[in-house]
Amino acid sequence: MIAHTAFFSPQNELQKIYSSNETLANLVTNAEAYYIQSIHSNLRAAVLQTVPEMKQAKTDWERAILLRDHVYSGNKMFLPIAPVPVPLTVEKYKAIVSGQSPQICTGMSITYIGLLQAFDIPARLVSLANHEAVNRTQSPKNPAAKIPDTHSTVEVFLDNRWVLQDPSFNTQWELDGKPLGVLELRQAYLSKQNPIPTTNGRKVLPGRSLQEFYIPYQDVLAYVEISEIEILNPKNAGSFKVVATMPPGPTWRHAVQSSQLAPALKDDEDTRVHAWDFRENLPSGWEASPGTKVSNGSKEKGIGVKTDASNSSYQLWSAPENLPPGDYQVRVKGAVLDGGMYIGVLDTSTQQFINTAYYWSGQRDRFANSDMMSKFSLKEAKPIKIILANWSYEMQPSTWNVKNVAIAKDKTVHSKQ
Repeated sequence: MIAHTAFFSPQNELQKIYSSNETLANLVTNAEAYYIQSIHSNLRAAVLQTVPEMKQAKTDWERAILLRDHVYSGNKMFLPIAPVPVPLTVEKYKAIVSGQSPQICTGMSITYIGLLQAFDIPARLVSLANHEAVNRTQSPKNPAAKIPDTHSTVEVFLDNRWVLQDPSFNTQWELDGKPLGVLELRQAYLSKQNPIPTTNGRKVLPGRSLQEFYIPYQDVLAYVEISEIEILNPKNAGSFKVVATMPPGPTWRHAVQSSQLAPALKDDEDTRVHAWDFRENLPSGWEASPGTKVSNGSKEKGIGVKTDASNSSYQLWSAPENLPPGDYQVRVKGAVLDGGMYIGVLDTSTQQFINTAYYWSGQRDRFANSDMMSKFSLKEAKPIKIILANWSYEMQPSTWNVKNVAIAKDKTVHSKQ
């Protein structure tokens, strides 16, 4: 009996592979996965070379504490602060832990999360703010501050629960011997319990202890935002999704980062360069994203806009407008009914934003007598587009009314909250 064997033809096999969309998609997916694995592997190798103790660590707990201590002790806090390391590369990591790329809380948290991701330990970014930051009042603890009292830290998934690990102070918190997550720590302070900070036996550097923080840590726990964030993958590094806020509702970042409203531009002002009327329909020259729902409006309210759910995604945009050198304002008359809007002035020759401004539904009681405004200057003639985009850290749709959009020559205006 003669055994029959299949004849292998490389050409035939290649034809099968390249005629299958599914196979091609799998090849691309596998290549991307291999690329990401190599990024993780290279960063792990760099850490293991720098921190020999990591080779002896047997649990994620040990690794998380060693990495927290590594970021804390290696980073130097002094001005000027280096850019936040997103995406985190081996080169950026080495610069930070050797003191050559100084970071404060956000950069330290980003670095720590990136290292944890390299070791396959889940971690997420925690953003904190006190009452003064959200209400935009002067901090009694920091009266000279020009920026709000906010703080960034990290939660790490250890033993099937989220635990707060702060690389800025090399600290975690415990209550009755139990390590706490950020919301548990917040509740412990609110209920007048006595959570204990601990460095897990790691060294504290002079001037960088929790006790030397310029405001009590419990103050910045007034508002909490927890986000999943990608640090290592260059394709989507920096992208994040808010998964929890406390108090519940829109993230406090809208209140802290929103722009100031300006007194409404009068109809008889002679400063307008170009104006578009949105009172009943989308005006000529403007386009809407396929995922944006635009409803015909009224002369009183303007068109209705329901955005898609993606944060920072373009919803409405103008045709390019060629402007000579000068100082300008983009004015948007309307209201943010739910969620947020950002107004971008895009240089179409470089595809870079010249300026952006941010507004949210928490300002709704002031839209009637005010304009949303983005100011910008041109040193030379440029083509610009006006972009109206969704501003939603919670990755939810926003709802707007848009009545009028104008480009005007800049005059000094007194903004208001």
